[in-house]
Amino acid sequence: MAEYLQHSKRQDDLLRNAEKLPKPLEKADKIQQKYKYLHANADGQRMKAVSKADELKSDRSRMKTSIGQVVEEKPFVAGTAQAEHLVK
Repeated sequence: MAEYLQHSKRQDDLLRNAEKLPKPLEKADKIQQKYKYLHANADGQRMKAVSKADELKSDRSRMKTSIGQVVEEKPFVAGTAQAEHLVK
């Protein structure tokens, strides 16, 4: 079980450990590591795992234009000859 837990954790940044950072970057890096919790909620609220069913969000929503609707509307916009060319 310990092996699985070891592999499930994120590894350290190899580039950060490989070379020494300049003083200003080292200071900024330490500040960022110290105050990581500040960035946790910076993006706003997280999306809930379960969302309500909404017709506008569904794949077959009437608000989204489908390929069939484009083909059907083409004669009205550009004429029948161009619509036949689009279908072929």
